[in-house]
Amino acid sequence: MTSIAKQIERSYSATRASAKASRLVAYGIQPASRMVDALDTHSVHWRQWQMDVVETPLLEHFPEGQRDALVYLSADSDTTITQLEPGKIYIVGAIVDRNRHKGLCQRIATEHGIPTAKLPIGEHLHMLSRKVLTTNHGDGWR
Repeated sequence: MTSIAKQIERSYSATRASAKASRLVAYGIQPASRMVDALDTHSVHWRQWQMDVVETPLLEHFPEGQRDALVYLSADSDTTITQLEPGKIYIVGAIVDRNRHKGLCQRIATEHGIPTAKLPIGEHLHMLSRKVLTTNHGDGWR
């Protein structure tokens, strides 16, 4: 939970500082949960952020017939995008998709009929391992 809380904080900070701000929405954050405890501990002012916090999990918020605008970003996708499309909702999973969870975000999206795409990381960054970004990689992109 601590890792996810820090990822949300970094994402919010980068979005606020960006010239082209995106709307951040965090789904599935229940009151009195371990996630709220982690945010309260590591990001004490998170309740004042200009970010939507939705208690309903993402897949319940967008039932099967309403998922046309969704695109799950996954390093394991076969589709590479070079620009974001207006009207699309890009999902950044808050699951630390490392070796022990390799392919988890891709699998979840596929199981629920949500298209996936990956960013062209290898074309812009030299990385020795899997082409997976963390929120730390975004520091200084403003």
